[in-house]
Amino acid sequence: MYFFSNLFYLSITGFSLLNLYLKYRTKRTHLNYAWRFLTREIPHIHDLGPSLRKRIDHYLFANAVTTDWFARLHGVSLSEQEHQASILLAAATPIADYMVDDLQLSKSDILECIKNPRNEILDLISSTLYYRCRSLHHDTLQYEMYFHKTLAAQEQSLAQSTTALDLESLRKITWKKGGYALLLYRSVLRKELTRIEEDAIFQIGGLMQLHNDIFDIYRDHQDGIKTLPLAIENMLTLERVYRKEVLKSVKAIENLKFGTHRYRQFFALFHLIVQTGFICIDHYKQLTASNNYNLHVSSYTRSDLICDMDSMKNISRVIFQTLLQKP
Repeated sequence: MYFFSNLFYLSITGFSLLNLYLKYRTKRTHLNYAWRFLTREIPHIHDLGPSLRKRIDHYLFANAVTTDWFARLHGVSLSEQEHQASILLAAATPIADYMVDDLQLSKSDILECIKNPRNEILDLISSTLYYRCRSLHHDTLQYEMYFHKTLAAQEQSLAQSTTALDLESLRKITWKKGGYALLLYRSVLRKELTRIEEDAIFQIGGLMQLHNDIFDIYRDHQDGIKTLPLAIENMLTLERVYRKEVLKSVKAIENLKFGTHRYRQFFALFHLIVQTGFICIDHYKQLTASNNYNLHVSSYTRSDLICDMDSMKNISRVIFQTLLQKP
C-alpha cells in the first residue's frame, strides 16, 4: 500500500543522499571544499595525525547528511554561514572524542584548553574551532548550551569503561551522548527550535548513538567500553529494544506536524539509516542462532562481526525494507 508512495519520496531523498555520497566519498568535491575551508580557518589542523584526519572525513560526511535531514524537514537550503558552521562542528566532534576517550581529559580540562590554549596543536585547534564556530552561529547562547551539554555527556560516557552500570543508566548515557550531539548539529540552522522538535531530535540522536554502538560491538568490547548492545547480550532482546526506540522516534517525528511532503522526505532518509541497524542485528542473530542468540564477543573474530553495508545484497535489503515502512 505504501510501497509506491515511499518509492517516490525515496527517489527524491535517495538521489540527494547519493549525490552527497559521491561528492564526499568518490569525487570528494565537497570534502575538498571542507578541508580548504578548515585549513584556511585553522592552519594547524593539517598537523593532526592520519587517524584523526580520517575520523574528521567521516564526520564531515555524517554531518552533511544530518544537516540535509533538518534542512529538508524545514524546507530550506543551508546558507553559506550555516554550512561553514556545520563543517567546523563536524571537525570538532572527533577531536573532542579523542580528547575525552583517548587522552582522558575532563570537561573542565578541555574548557581550559579552549579558553587558555598552550602552544600545543590540540589546544590551538580546539580553541580556534570553538570560537570560530561561535562567531558563525546565529544564537551563541544556544550554541554554548548544547556544546556544554554535549561535552558533559561525552565525559559521563567514560563511566562505561570504569563502572558497572545497569541497563537504564547505559540508556541515559547513550541518549545524552547522541541526543545533545544531534541537537548541537541542528542548532546551526537559523530556524526556531521548538520544545517539541528538541524532544524529537534528542530521541533520534539517542537512537543514532545506539545504532552506532550496534555496529561497533567488536571495537567497544576490545576497548573495554560497556555499551547498551554489549550489556543486553541477547540479540533477540536487542532487536526488540532497537525496534521500540525506532517506533518512539517515528512517533516523535509525527508530533512535529510538518507538511506531508517534508515529513515523507525526512521519513525516507530516517529509515534508510535505521534499517541498516536491523540488518546488522540480523547478522548477529545468524552468528548466534546456535547459542540461543547470546552474543559472546570474545568467541568471534573482528571479521566475523563485520556487517558489510557496502554489499549490493545489504543495500538492496535496506532499500526494500524502507519502501515497506508505513509513513
